[in-house]
Amino acid sequence: MENNNSNSDAKHSTSQQNLSIASDQTTAVSRAFSRDRSLKRVKLENENVGDLADPDNAGLYCDVCDLPFTEPSDLLRHIKSSPCHEDLNRNFEKRKVDEQVEYKSANNAWSEIPTSEYSQVLEALQARCHSIHDLQSRNYITRQYTEEDCAGLTKCTNCRRLQVDLERREDSKCTFHPGKRPFKKPGGGERSNLCCGKPGEGCESRPTHSYGLPDPKYQEFAVTPNGSSEGLRRRAVALDCEMALVQTTTVPYKTSELIFLCAVDYLTGEILINTHVKPQRKVIEWCTRYSGVTAQTMAEAEAQGQTLNGWQDARSELWRYIDADTILVGQSLQNDLDVLRMIHTRVVDSAVLTNIAVGFGCTRNWSLKVLCEELLGMKIQTQGKKGHVCVEDTYATREVVLLCCQYPERLEAWATGKRKEQEEQQMIQKEASEKAKREQAKVKQEQQKVREEALEKAMIERARAKEQLAKIREMASKTANGSAPEGKEVETQDQEEEVWREVRKEGYRRRRRRR
Repeated sequence: MENNNSNSDAKHSTSQQNLSIASDQTTAVSRAFSRDRSLKRVKLENENVGDLADPDNAGLYCDVCDLPFTEPSDLLRHIKSSPCHEDLNRNFEKRKVDEQVEYKSANNAWSEIPTSEYSQVLEALQARCHSIHDLQSRNYITRQYTEEDCAGLTKCTNCRRLQVDLERREDSKCTFHPGKRPFKKPGGGERSNLCCGKPGEGCESRPTHSYGLPDPKYQEFAVTPNGSSEGLRRRAVALDCEMALVQTTTVPYKTSELIFLCAVDYLTGEILINTHVKPQRKVIEWCTRYSGVTAQTMAEAEAQGQTLNGWQDARSELWRYIDADTILVGQSLQNDLDVLRMIHTRVVDSAVLTNIAVGFGCTRNWSLKVLCEELLGMKIQTQGKKGHVCVEDTYATREVVLLCCQYPERLEAWATGKRKEQEEQQMIQKEASEKAKREQAKVKQEQQKVREEALEKAMIERARAKEQLAKIREMASKTANGSAPEGKEVETQDQEEEVWREVRKEGYRRRRRRR
């Protein structure tokens, strides 16, 4: 009897342990998040599940239904499908909702991918990876640079153009604006420079360019290593970085430096990294309206020990989760890789993806905010001057790429609409250009007509003045011969001077009109 009781207790204990492990596995698969500040995902105890999956390890048992199982997945499937466990499933779903952080900014809910669809989603993502040509044409660095390459990437201190681009141009003249441009022109349009008050290529010129020292950052780029450490490699990762402007002693212009890094597992939605990065150089502008980071928030994070020390530590932390075969997903990802000093060619960029979808000749890159609003009906970056939330942008990029990969017909419908808009805008611009040309031609005709009328009038006045002058001279000659009445000599001289004054005035008026 005691043996039966002990066997029953052991069976019940084993059953409870199995249910707990199965519940933990479901929690891991369903992308449950903890409530802590860093939004870390609840992880599965892989070693326990591995022991249960061992054929030599028996004892998977449902005490409620009195059924034995050989695999944890079979037990999990039974718990989820059997009507006997409705209350258990209901309580588990409630606990899952409670554990999930309400990270639904502005009513945005992020997609959960079932485990059974991981391979299909990954294949669709791999098919969208960009070619090396596409990456190079969008300023991605795809190889390590030599010292000669770095020298070619030196910028002119005046016109800020790259040396390698200037050497291809026939004209070596340096044209630039010495004054700064305002950040944004009120009402939009082309910004005017403070030096001359006009837009355009430049108001000053030099016969040659003045090159500074090569930017040392190009020698700091490194290729993502093969095989990540600690067995944490992810097959696809969504990435976003926030940057601030810093001043360096090596180059005479401001450069960007990493101040916040967020990385999310593309398949599971697990937040891998979501932390501040302490800059190594003096920050000139935090760019809070974009980065969402201030000097105060950085100081608070550093005081709590929640920062990474510079872009080197941030890159090393990211390399714990990725290797050369991992697909990186992002929006305008070349900027993020630039501040991380990374060379990675397995990339799916939402900006490039949508640009290519619209078609050849499209030069516009749509912002993440616009893509979310038009493709997903989702509003992000609603914090105004407080700036962007990095983790929100990361999830939003993941959503956009998921839609483009899983629903290509929706992407094509959006691209078709954009092509039509582009054609309509081109037509409007063409009509506006033709209208402007017609108005300009009309103005020129009116100006020409005014000039011709003024010239004709001047010729008439000149002819009249000549006629009067001839009469006056004739009168003067009669006076000299003594045939003119007395007192007429003085009157003739006065008339001649008056005529010449009128002629000079008319000439002055014509010159004013020409100007």
